[in-house]
Amino acid sequence: MKHLSLFYFKYMAALLLAVGLAGCGAIKNISDGKPLLFNSSGAKEQSDLQARIRVIEEANDREVARNKWIEEKMNHSDQLCGTYINSMLKNSEAWQLNDKDNDELDKKLQLAISLRKFDRADPDALLFARGDEKKLENPIALSLIKTIERSRRMARIQMKARFEGSFAQYSVKQALMDVAAYHRSCSTKFAAEKLARSTTMLMSPEQREESIQTLMQLRQKLMDEGMSTRSVQQKINAIILDH
Repeated sequence: MKHLSLFYFKYMAALLLAVGLAGCGAIKNISDGKPLLFNSSGAKEQSDLQARIRVIEEANDREVARNKWIEEKMNHSDQLCGTYINSMLKNSEAWQLNDKDNDELDKKLQLAISLRKFDRADPDALLFARGDEKKLENPIALSLIKTIERSRRMARIQMKARFEGSFAQYSVKQALMDVAAYHRSCSTKFAAEKLARSTTMLMSPEQREESIQTLMQLRQKLMDEGMSTRSVQQKINAIILDH
């Protein structure tokens, strides 16, 4: 069953990359093609951004001020991503996936099946069960959406760990670069590439166990030195969840 699942994901990822799904870029503003996170780069917006950054720089608790602003940007990205995902699911109804339906061999097979009127057969026990054919959701679109949502949940966990860094360790620029990467993760292109990598770079059980043990040793070393182990623990969690 695990081999079948791996084969399915490899096929799905290859198909996605081959057909070049519409809307593969990051979320775009239809009117001007610019990313929606910061709608324009006009003088007023630049001035507003500089003023907000200056407030963060001068805050009594700069870490809290930084984190609050970045959280606002991530929440804004989540709102836009929800709209994008809904649009993706709706548009996926038009994706052409069954390009071999009704070819000559299929026609002959369907005719042969129809001739066997009294044979005992169970449509629900097929090699590749179709499930509920009345269901309208596109299975590839659902897989893409799950990949996007899962990746962003994991990114949120990583960001919480980074928010604990001091203002010098985790600069505003680095935080903005992270939230920009977070925003770009809401795209079919990102999800397709993520699926493709996951099918070709899966660790063996031995490799996974070795990685976890190495990280646990590092975590213990940090604990002995009185240092934060949160980032190492997040890596351990990510390896376990990727299984």
